[in-house]
Amino acid sequence: MTTAPVLECRAVNKCFGKNGSVQALAEISFSLDQGEQLCITGASGSGKTTLLHIIGGLQTPSSGEIVIQGKSLLAMSLREMAALRARDIGFVFQSAALIPVLSARENIQYALHLARPDLTPKQQEQMVDEVLEVTNLEERKNLRPGELSGGECQRTAIARAVVKRPAFILADEPTSSLDDDNASIINAVFRQLQHHHRSTILIATHDARILSFGNRIIRLKSSIQQPLSSPLAPFPVKALK
Repeated sequence: MTTAPVLECRAVNKCFGKNGSVQALAEISFSLDQGEQLCITGASGSGKTTLLHIIGGLQTPSSGEIVIQGKSLLAMSLREMAALRARDIGFVFQSAALIPVLSARENIQYALHLARPDLTPKQQEQMVDEVLEVTNLEERKNLRPGELSGGECQRTAIARAVVKRPAFILADEPTSSLDDDNASIINAVFRQLQHHHRSTILIATHDARILSFGNRIIRLKSSIQQPLSSPLAPFPVKALK
């Protein structure tokens, strides 16, 4: 029996400006199965971030639709959309945007509490501990963002996004300003979520260190998608329990 895709992007167009004079995306179509990792690349201004925002329900397409787990985002109420983002989608933006008065651990724990209030305090504590270990933040967990390096802040932001074990991770240039060590840690986090929790991951990136680990690559150029192929390389990871 053929399994339906968990994500479908159907002829998505996005225009901005007066009378839609600027076209950011043109007829973007693809589908993803559960557990795939897709890298979206292309020159600045080619629409990578816009596409991620549309898939995550932060923007609406000018035409076309996004279907997640068999349901069109256009058919969802505002409450349903908010619930989808809170529980099933983990966003990683270019800026870490951490809460400055909270420690790294508290930033992660606060996000988990908002997303999964059904969990007991003990369960939440265990999940936070696990993601701190995976992101190598155990020794820095009690420091506030102003006391962390740029790489540590980004790792905290990624831990905050993935601690709830989302079905989808949408990451916008997550390693663009990081050194090789931090990029490797982030790659490992994505890979363990893909392999051990079957998360579907979409990453907008220019970074060859990330592109080399994608199951598939879509290159956006002049608002036209050009699918490429990339082999899945092995990568050692720590597994969340």
